[in-house]
This record gives sequence, structure tokens and C-alpha cells, in this order.
Amino acid sequence: MSKLNNKQFHRVFVEHMLSDVRFCIESGRYLAAAQLLLASIDTVAGMDRPANMPDTTSQRFIDYGNRHLALKGENYTLRGIDLWGARNGFLHGYTPVSSSQRKGQATMLVWVDNNLVPVQSNEDSSVVVVSLRHLAAAHSQGIKALVQRASNDDTLADLINQRLDLMFTMDDIPDGLPPFE
Repeated sequence: MSKLNNKQFHRVFVEHMLSDVRFCIESGRYLAAAQLLLASIDTVAGMDRPANMPDTTSQRFIDYGNRHLALKGENYTLRGIDLWGARNGFLHGYTPVSSSQRKGQATMLVWVDNNLVPVQSNEDSSVVVVSLRHLAAAHSQGIKALVQRASNDDTLADLINQRLDLMFTMDDIPDGLPPFE
């Protein structure tokens, strides 16, 4: 019977990804936090893709967003396509504008912190303000759901373990190495 490598999973997703997001939020580096959070979402959304699918897809990202990150505000519910558009805008142009947003498929997202509500929108919902703390908390729950599924599914645990073995991890630089110059 296979088990998820919880130590490596925790190291990658909690000690690295979520910890870096939290550090950026607490440091007031909201754009960096948003970028790291969107990258983490992208990674988690593809962790359970079939073994014969080497790359994840936009639909997997959107589905994960709809399932786990549909934050509700007074007059708007965040959608996976909105997050997909935000991801693409950041990745391809360091901007909140993406092709899905220009085509009217996604709503433009802007990032804040310390909001009491997870999302707020303007009157016509053309711009949505997203609380990074709320989004990170929802993403943490999505990660927990993946761990729970893998703990009950040996095939999924094996698949995730194979992917974890390829992921970046970093240890502290050992004492005695020369400093960067």
C-alpha cells in the first residue's frame, strides 16, 4: 500500500510555497504574494492530473479555482476563470490584463490585504478586489483536500509522490560557504 510522502509534500507546499506567500503578505509585498499564490494554485491544480498527461491545462486550473477558491463577496463570487486570467496577466505581461479578461471571459483582479471581506467589486463588476489572506486560506483548504484524497487513493499518492520528487526544494546554505559577491 502506497502512502503520500507527507514530509516532502509539507516541505514543498507548506514550508516553501505557502510560507513564501505568507512572508510576502506580512511584508506588504502584495504583488509578489499574488504571483507566488497564483503559481502555487497552478501547481496544486495539476498535481492530480492523469499520469499520461505531462502538463496541466487551463481547465484544470479553472476547475480547481471554481471548486476551492470561489470566494464570495457582497455582489461577486470569484471564479476560476478570473484567477486564470490574473495568472496569465502576471506571467505574460506583469499586468492585470489578460486575453481572457479582454475577451470578457474573466474579470480583472486587483490584490489587497487586510480586507474583512474576501472579494469586493465595483458597481458593474468590471474590477474585483481580492484579499490575498482570504485567497491563501482557501488555497490551503484546497491543498488539504488534495492530501485527504491522496491518503485514500494509493494510485493518486504514487502519482503525487513521483511529481514531488521532481519539485524544487531548498535547504539553508551550509555555514562556511563564501558569500555571494
